[in-house]
Amino acid sequence: MALMAQQNVMINSYRFSGVTWPGCTNLVSNGDVESGAISPWWRYSDGNATLSATTSNPYAGTYCLQFHINTTGTSNVQVSQNGFAITNGTTYKVSFYGKASASRSFYFAIIQNGPSYSNLGFEQTINLTTSWQLFEYTFQANASESDVRWYMGIDANGITGDDFYFDNLLICAQ
Repeated sequence: MALMAQQNVMINSYRFSGVTWPGCTNLVSNGDVESGAISPWWRYSDGNATLSATTSNPYAGTYCLQFHINTTGTSNVQVSQNGFAITNGTTYKVSFYGKASASRSFYFAIIQNGPSYSNLGFEQTINLTTSWQLFEYTFQANASESDVRWYMGIDANGITGDDFYFDNLLICAQ
């Protein structure tokens, strides 16, 4: 496991308060959710899902993102953040902690924030369990883009009441 450098580091339990690696600038804002607000993270759905900053069992610190599915049949629900840039040919590291109230999967990608919503070099189906897990990936950007979206898409059919939790979300150039 790569060692993160940040204040309030508890090395024995591998829980970190904050989201940085030495020499790495996080391209997403509020990746540790410690502002207590969700902004600039946002959700898209048909109105049957909510996104909040919660103190209910964060991985580290005081807050994490909680995405709650209110109604069965909700489709194309997303947790996203956009407004950062990547450069063609540059290698990036993406990392976050995640869990769900039941074992669930979701689609995670780094995409263009607008038509054609092109994949910019990274996509992965992520399998969450009821325990916090670290997800770390590296990818090489396949295009330069000034408005990039961190995209987590959840197929919410049949999962009324389920919760998805995310903490310490990071993307940085290596």
